[in-house]
Amino acid sequence: MTKATWPGLITTTIARAILFTVLGLALWATIPLALGWTVTTVVTGSMEPAISTGDLVVSRPIAGDKVVPGQVALVTDPDRADRLRLHRMVRTDDAGALILKGDANPNEDSSPVAPDAVQGVGVLRVPWIGLPITWAKDGNVIALGGVATGLAGLLYLAQGHQLGSRRGRLLATSTSLLGVTLSLVTPASARDAHAALSATTDSAASFTAAAPAYRDLVIGDGPIAYYEAETADPTVNSAPNPPATTTNYGLTTKASDLRPDSTAALDLSKDRTYMTLNAMYPDPGPQVFTMEFWFKANPGAPGGRIVGFGSNGQAGDAFFYDREVYMLADGRLQFGYGSYSPHWLQTASAYNDGKWHYVVASRSDSEMRFTVDGTSLTGPAGRAQTYSGYWRVGWDKLDGWPNDPRQLAFAGVVDDMAIYHKTLSGDQIQAHYQAGRG
Repeated sequence: MTKATWPGLITTTIARAILFTVLGLALWATIPLALGWTVTTVVTGSMEPAISTGDLVVSRPIAGDKVVPGQVALVTDPDRADRLRLHRMVRTDDAGALILKGDANPNEDSSPVAPDAVQGVGVLRVPWIGLPITWAKDGNVIALGGVATGLAGLLYLAQGHQLGSRRGRLLATSTSLLGVTLSLVTPASARDAHAALSATTDSAASFTAAAPAYRDLVIGDGPIAYYEAETADPTVNSAPNPPATTTNYGLTTKASDLRPDSTAALDLSKDRTYMTLNAMYPDPGPQVFTMEFWFKANPGAPGGRIVGFGSNGQAGDAFFYDREVYMLADGRLQFGYGSYSPHWLQTASAYNDGKWHYVVASRSDSEMRFTVDGTSLTGPAGRAQTYSGYWRVGWDKLDGWPNDPRQLAFAGVVDDMAIYHKTLSGDQIQAHYQAGRG
């Protein structure tokens, strides 16, 4: 037996203490599973500082009418029935539904939660144990490599090669390996998600105490129209106070080629199909406005109109038309307004690549702004054409406009189309973009 040294003894003791601490944390997160409770890995930070990314949270079952303000509730997401959400309960509304809010979010969640949608309340937070899982999901190989190297080093040091009997070293090694195994298996058993959790009945369901959901950000910023396209009816308007109904002229939704957390999208590919917001805005029409949406163009798509303003609120061509976003024949995007678009911005890159992209087009009294995937082009404000008109999504005229693609139906799908009679700040645009990327 090699004679023990004080440095070796101290090193071995510290390594074993760290590994036993990991074992204890893993056991704390594992034992509740035997009681039928839920263990979840936090992947984002809407519940900070109380709950942080990489924490494990244990939730115990509870009846929905027993949840009291201040408790962190795990619920079936009211906006996505196949997911769960974990936010703090702040109050009940007049109908008895729960109103939740993420601690780090400025506003309450926009959708109330029925009592029977409650899955449990958080009772225990185990810090840090889930970080390797979040790193793996983010593709952070450097952090994962550091953890693997650190654990390997701790296992080696914990064996105490300079002291103790072979049996003692074997016991220390076995215990250390058990701790490491539990620390990896426990968070791995809790699946992660984006703005919510997958709704399952497993003992380890997944959730996210997420940053604000994309729809919450959009609704909170007050659009006049917000077409989420989550049902077979594309005209469903989720704006807080829609000014009018929407009439559909042939648009459909399709449940394929979807963004994260989406169940359908608007199909704009059929000729002469569109929908109109039945609110007539009198001359001069909206001079301050924003159009915001996600789109995916078919690979090599030959262009087409996506959204804009026009003088015809019914079926058929508009006589006046501007405030338009459309794709050129080569896949570049263009935003413009004014009579035959004297004021326009155009991307340098093509986006007919079969991928999802995010667009914001706006005019304020000081500038026009065109943002694609978080990068903005700006120009002088100019003036939009003056006439009474309506907002229309989909097909309409582009005759006489710069770089007219001669293809009026957009060959692709659009999701989460929002129209505002105000501009979004740069911070709002970036927040929407990051939330919508999933």
